[in-house]
Amino acid sequence: MYYGGKYLEKDIRNIDKINSTNIPLEQLLPVCKLVLFQPNEEVLKVLESFPVTVTHYKTEHAIDISPLGINKVRGLHMLNIQQFIAFGNDSNDQCLFEHAIYSVCVGNNNVKHYAKENIERADVAGKIRALMGKYRVGEGDTSKLVKYNKAFNKI
Repeated sequence: MYYGGKYLEKDIRNIDKINSTNIPLEQLLPVCKLVLFQPNEEVLKVLESFPVTVTHYKTEHAIDISPLGINKVRGLHMLNIQQFIAFGNDSNDQCLFEHAIYSVCVGNNNVKHYAKENIERADVAGKIRALMGKYRVGEGDTSKLVKYNKAFNKI
């Protein structure tokens, strides 16, 4: 679900309108994430006084606003996933890169400094295959990704 408002139609072109519904703002409770397109300096200043996390997307001139402590890593932990490999390409992936057992930034983005490796988009499939050979899910425990040693065929 999303709230586009009557002035934002041109700014929500990247939203999947087939699987999403534009609903009145009052029906978005509880809000767990809000995306603002083209926020002005006044909005950014006001947000500094709220207990929220603001993630800036410089290439799209947009921001994500989330309650403190709500992020991708928290979501994985709520699903009982403690170990994971992360692929990402933007500011909101920093927390994934910092907590992953292995992290890959796709493209030349500022967040690449937090990842263990930086690759181009064309190399993603090959990198996934390479990492599948190095890591695998532990037997009987789908929440653990453990290092795999091919030479001994053991976990």
